[in-house]
Amino acid sequence: MPSVISLVGALLLATMCSSCREGDSGTAAPIAVTEAHGRLTLSMTLAGGVAADRDAIIEVLATRFKALSKWTPVDGVALIPLGQADISLEVAVRVDPLCHEGDVARRVRSLTALATRKGEFAMHVLPPRPRVSQVLSRIRTRAGDGVTVTQHVGMPGALTVRGGQRALRAALSRLDHWPPLTGYRLLPAALQRDGEAILYVVRSRPSLDGTAIASATAAPDRGTLSLRYSGAGAQRLASVTEDSGGSLLLTRIDGDVLHTEVVTGSTVSGHLLLRPPGPPDRIRRYAVLLNGGALPTALQVTAQSSDCMPRGRP
Repeated sequence: MPSVISLVGALLLATMCSSCREGDSGTAAPIAVTEAHGRLTLSMTLAGGVAADRDAIIEVLATRFKALSKWTPVDGVALIPLGQADISLEVAVRVDPLCHEGDVARRVRSLTALATRKGEFAMHVLPPRPRVSQVLSRIRTRAGDGVTVTQHVGMPGALTVRGGQRALRAALSRLDHWPPLTGYRLLPAALQRDGEAILYVVRSRPSLDGTAIASATAAPDRGTLSLRYSGAGAQRLASVTEDSGGSLLLTRIDGDVLHTEVVTGSTVSGHLLLRPPGPPDRIRRYAVLLNGGALPTALQVTAQSSDCMPRGRP
């Protein structure tokens, strides 16, 4: 029989697979399997949707996991409607070479995040330097003591914030999503260096959202993410870039800044090549989310269990 661990309300990963440890040495031993490949079956009940959204949610989840199977060893996905709004989700994933506790925990976190992430893609055109200069003193006052705020040298519409770790953290907390002027807000970059962070001044409403994207293709070995826009989306992209020469174009998903570049001309091909920062797995995840689309509502995991069994065992 497989070892089953029920997690209700939250992921209690620290206690996961405790009944599968060999001996009592105090260190996590691999779950006993008889073959070189194990299989993790993750089941969860998702709640938070409404009846009108249920079909759309199932369609998005199915697309996400289908795209994920190109890069992750997913054996199968079962999506079952429950009641008026809840959904039962079961995913079978191969785990190499043995079903180790740490590997199980990572898979559970990754799949749970993929199933519950609402998803948001946005493209912003940043304001020109003179417009940012008008509100720079307000931003500095809001940032507080212990940090310096200057316009970024290479990126129009972006700011560089420098200071000690504690002061920088406090300043970013105060500035995150703060509106320096009507119709704009501040967006911090996801990746920050010690003592330095970047802030972008973006419009509250993006110039383009994820509905304009027809498909996304990841090339992790080259560090690129290629976006193909639909007919109407391609026209909108061409219009945005044509009207924004010399401005900084910023794309982001779920708050992570994927790419920034200065617009040099109209993009009429309907294709956009991004170079997101971070490891290859993150680029793959972005493609999965963009191809799957955004959920129409946020979901919660209300119950969860996982089975770790030898591959091929019923």
